[in-house]
Amino acid sequence: MSWMETTTGTDSAFSASGRRARRRFGIPRVEGRFDLVMLTWLIYVASSFSSRVMLFDVSLQQGLIGWSSVPRAMVVGLLFDAVTGLYLILPFAIYLWLMPRRAFQSRIGRGLVYAGFAVSVTAMAYLVAAEYFFFDEFNARFNYVAVEYLIYPTEVLTNIRDSYPVYRTLATAAWIGLILTFLLRRRIATAFADRPP
Repeated sequence: MSWMETTTGTDSAFSASGRRARRRFGIPRVEGRFDLVMLTWLIYVASSFSSRVMLFDVSLQQGLIGWSSVPRAMVVGLLFDAVTGLYLILPFAIYLWLMPRRAFQSRIGRGLVYAGFAVSVTAMAYLVAAEYFFFDEFNARFNYVAVEYLIYPTEVLTNIRDSYPVYRTLATAAWIGLILTFLLRRRIATAFADRPP
């Protein structure tokens, strides 16, 4: 039996702490395959929050902002990240909704979910690094300059490749994606045991 086919994992500390938090705050448990949607959304919000904290630290050290503006900006930013995360996971949610149970639980279906999860986490980790380098260069988060990057991709991408450790950053992000997918493999595996609604 491969590690992708492991379906146990409710005994993990992560699951136990999650159950206690849900009981304490009355949060309903998202069951089955849609637990993957919730998990992906939570990882996106966490990565965006960590990026925001990192950029606030840089801004405070450079004197770009004062401590008084941090609490409000953190709360507003967290709300924006939560809503943005909902938009980003919508295609994944639709895929899980439309996928027949037999195809979802097949070897190919499982492989697609694990690969998609790893690629998504890799993209989130890479985005955190890209935001840091962008902020270091322009003292701002992604803005109209980033749009120009899309308009003139050849010149800009060549410049970025020559100026920044793109491949090393991408390799590090890929390792983060693979490691997090491995650590959460039991949580992901529980989604394949879902029952038809």
